[in-house]
Amino acid sequence: VRNLGEPPVYFARRDAEVNAVKMRSYLENNGFFNASTTFTLDTLRRRQIRVNYLVNEQAAFHLRTINYQIADSRIDSLVRQSLGASVLKVCDRFSFDQLSAEKVRLE
Repeated sequence: VRNLGEPPVYFARRDAEVNAVKMRSYLENNGFFNASTTFTLDTLRRRQIRVNYLVNEQAAFHLRTINYQIADSRIDSLVRQSLGASVLKVCDRFSFDQLSAEKVRLE
């Protein structure tokens, strides 16, 4: 017996919900803290479903000021000397990835 094609794929509404949450999380990680995501389902032909994701990102948050609060004056002076190499820049859109990269740079 030969199998042709791919096995059938079954739609699970929960997968669409999880994808919408992942999209919102991605947006929040990239500075869109007021974003919302929803989805609608369209039934195409008899056995097909299309998922339409609706994304409302709202305005992005940007870095207005960047402050380092370091108690040890020796470490503070080292950090101040390396501010030119900082990943974070004033007016850049907030990003958890950039914040993590700056944390790694300082460690």
